Amino acid sequence: MPIPTVDEVWADFNSNGTVHEPAKQDIRRLTRFIQTLAEANGMKTYPNKAAMDADLTQPDGKPALLYADPAETNNYPTVWIWDDSGNEWIDGVDRISSLKTLVDLIHNVARRVVVLANEGIIDRLGQLGGGSGQIYIPRNVFIDLPGVGASNITVANADSTEKPGWAKLAIPATFRCFAYLDLVDNTYKIVAATGGDFALPTTPADKIVPIIDLGVPGSAGYWSPFRFRELSPISNLSAFAALSPIVHSKADNKALFPSGTIRSEQTLFAHTVPATGRYEEFDTASSNTAVITYWWDFRANQYKATAGGATPFTIDPTIGVRLGWSWKGEFFSEWPHIGIMGAGLGKNDFAWGKGDRLIQAPHVFNDNPSRLEMVDVEDAALIAAGFTRAIRTVDPALAWPFVGDRIPDNRPGKPIYIRVWLEAAVDNNFANPRVRFRKPDGVNVLSTPLTLEKTLSPRAAIFSVPLLMPEPSAVGGAGEFTVVDAGTFYTTGQPEVRVAGVQFSFGQGAQYIERNDFPTTPALAIRVANLEAQAAIDDPVPSILIGEDLWLIEGREQSIHIDNLLSTRTERKGVLTTLFAPNPDINNTAAKPYALTLESGSFVINPATIGSKANIWMHRYSDTKGGAALGRSYRSADITVHKASASGKNGAVTVGGSNAGTGTLVQGSPFVDPTATIGNYVITVVAGAETFSIVGPGYAARGAIGAAFDGPISFTLAGAPVANDTWTVAVTADTVRPMCIGDSIASQTLATYVRDILTARGMIVDMSGTVGPVGNEGRAGSTITDHIRARTSWLTPVTNWASYLGLPNSGAESKITFDPFTKAVVGGEPPSEVYNGRRFDFAYYLANTGINPPTHVWICLGTNDIAAYAAADAADWIEKGLTIMVNQILAAVPGVYIGIALPTLPRMGTADTRWNSAYGLAVRKLLKFKRTLNHARVKVLSIWTAINQVTSFASTEVVASTDPETGMQTLDNGDMLHPSQSGVHEYAEVVAAWIANTVDGT
Repeated sequence: MPIPTVDEVWADFNSNGTVHEPAKQDIRRLTRFIQTLAEANGMKTYPNKAAMDADLTQPDGKPALLYADPAETNNYPTVWIWDDSGNEWIDGVDRISSLKTLVDLIHNVARRVVVLANEGIIDRLGQLGGGSGQIYIPRNVFIDLPGVGASNITVANADSTEKPGWAKLAIPATFRCFAYLDLVDNTYKIVAATGGDFALPTTPADKIVPIIDLGVPGSAGYWSPFRFRELSPISNLSAFAALSPIVHSKADNKALFPSGTIRSEQTLFAHTVPATGRYEEFDTASSNTAVITYWWDFRANQYKATAGGATPFTIDPTIGVRLGWSWKGEFFSEWPHIGIMGAGLGKNDFAWGKGDRLIQAPHVFNDNPSRLEMVDVEDAALIAAGFTRAIRTVDPALAWPFVGDRIPDNRPGKPIYIRVWLEAAVDNNFANPRVRFRKPDGVNVLSTPLTLEKTLSPRAAIFSVPLLMPEPSAVGGAGEFTVVDAGTFYTTGQPEVRVAGVQFSFGQGAQYIERNDFPTTPALAIRVANLEAQAAIDDPVPSILIGEDLWLIEGREQSIHIDNLLSTRTERKGVLTTLFAPNPDINNTAAKPYALTLESGSFVINPATIGSKANIWMHRYSDTKGGAALGRSYRSADITVHKASASGKNGAVTVGGSNAGTGTLVQGSPFVDPTATIGNYVITVVAGAETFSIVGPGYAARGAIGAAFDGPISFTLAGAPVANDTWTVAVTADTVRPMCIGDSIASQTLATYVRDILTARGMIVDMSGTVGPVGNEGRAGSTITDHIRARTSWLTPVTNWASYLGLPNSGAESKITFDPFTKAVVGGEPPSEVYNGRRFDFAYYLANTGINPPTHVWICLGTNDIAAYAAADAADWIEKGLTIMVNQILAAVPGVYIGIALPTLPRMGTADTRWNSAYGLAVRKLLKFKRTLNHARVKVLSIWTAINQVTSFASTEVVASTDPETGMQTLDNGDMLHPSQSGVHEYAEVVAAWIANTVDGT
């Protein structure tokens, strides 16, 4: 039975019109219900107010309900409260109505729909032009509230000038702030707080729409239920673009920062260093005790250095960007810089750059030192920097003090760094500082300006330029550039300018020279005899460096050059070197001797007579070493001799005919001649005669049974063949897709030679790669560290493959300036294979280039690593790079063959010094890597032993003079890194022989 209501219990009349008398049963039931509710909520209940007023014992704030008071308004749901201070019951509130009001309020707040017409914008740096510390909120808002019709409203705030349709509100300078929409007057408002909760206005809660909550300006981050966008440099991941690389000059304890830019979505920020130099300089010396963070503060547009902390500071990207940091005298940066791993720090190759040596330089202007003289330096800043003498002109008609040298590496595109120190006679007048490249005729000259690096005083300044060796075609005249000099131009009558110092760095990726680097020994004046006179006594024989495989093709001779077998080159006497390889094998009792012995020079190898296993023996008979004081011998590891057939076409015999198989078809050598046309050749015994006929594509001939037949296929018919016996020889060609990954030595010429040698065998050759008309992956100047992204200054990773594949093959913006091999890491990659956020990934390269997987890859890298890094570091990088690259290539292309190669250097002073200090270490790493990996399809190609050290480097030698009576020419040595056409051909012979043998299985 339901609980009756108050109106039902105390009704005046019944439904039939008779007078209603309350039933005690209904009264009790209703009263019990009220009591139960009241007690459940900690309330007292009384039948009327008189009974309640009589109870004066309740605690302060105790609520009570009445249920039968004569005054209806005193009864439930009115709540009475005991007021202890007044010692009385007071009229409270209608809690049911209050609860209903609260529910309605929450309902209105929770169910409302508010949508901004567009995104909001936070502009902390004033990029929109409306001042810093602003937020822009769309004025058009869609609103749908319960009980109110949905509508589009336009907020009453005025349009901003910068963004019509958006209202602009200023972010408080030093406070947290909260922006909201006030629905009472339809305006955006903003309140601030130093901490704790915001002091909201008195507007009812359902009239407030939260828009955005921001932290203190200068701190990134915000909270909003709507979409907002920060206009900050990090919002589109733009990078710091420096006008030139950042420099860590360790010798000076300086970090040098050039002018730079960074782009946000709306604005290009630019910082220009003071006009007194190319860099802003910061001292790194104190980093021995504290981390120094260098950063660009956008707000003040200043480069700053902040010291302190155990780690580099994190810079809020809305106000600045970190440029680098230093610790314990070292410098680190996320941006391109000079100094990491030695990259970009060139060594001064010029021994006449300071003091009275200036006028003794190999070249002064126009080879006329009589027009110049040495004088004392006068400027105090130059003297403080260590300069005491300067060179000046004494010829009023030729006011051009220039000092220079012959160019040791004049290949176009090679990096050069040039610096001059000038002293002026008049404040801030240094005339026209320039560098000049001259051809042998001395007339045709290419002149390039030097730029200000640093102002030392009003009368002393440093000018420098990093550049690339220009193309000879840039100016007229025959020949290449052979001389470079640096100084300044000024005309007669202009104030004098003197040259106090000159520095040149050729190659080595040179982009900066330490300012205190002034050698006094000419870099190109080292001679072998001076270095190694003692070596013949102290070092009987250095390590023998040759791989464990010798790759040959029948009918094609190769050479092994003795000096290239040794980790240290010496002008040795009393050493016999032997190539020992009995045919067919030393263990065969019928072996024919094969032993070539020389004191120096080269072994010419005949594939037809050399055995299947060889050793290099060296014996020093001129000393008393050894157990019996009879000298010592040194023997290489066993060398397997591989001899591919002259033909790259194969003959597969099939038998047919009714009486087939009676006779025997004996294979000749080669079974198929390289000139054979691909197709089927049918051999048939002629009825009634001791002869046979052979018919094939474009070919028909007869021969006698039992006699050898040499033609497109070479064979003998033996036994007792019967008439009409037939054999079919199916002639097919081997198909290969070789690829070279390398530096400038991996040239188009090398790829062409390899292709032509294999094609001459009758093979089908598809040279693989994205560079050049003959495919390869040779990138001039590149190192193995470039290919694993350990060095970042040389190659640019490919990000747009369509653009990359459409680039030309050479030039400043060409395929050879890009890195198509490394992929941005996504997590989970082995840390040992990741450098600067990228990893060499051959499968990634194949997928994006669309190239068919190569059958053979040979890696020709290491030459530039040896030039760029210290010897031990270069060897370590070569080993690390090979480990990553070889394993990735094997994983990407099942069945691929990989060859590892390193060329040689010519016999000249500088080259021998580099060979002795670095190449031995590098070659040992190659041989160790191959032995450790122990993979059947990974081999070392001993290219360094196959290239002649004299004639194979003759392409860039310069004729110094010619004897008019005998015609003999005196030549100045040229390029010490790049083999001539002859040397490239010797290189190609080894590569082609390796490929041919892997196909033949020999």
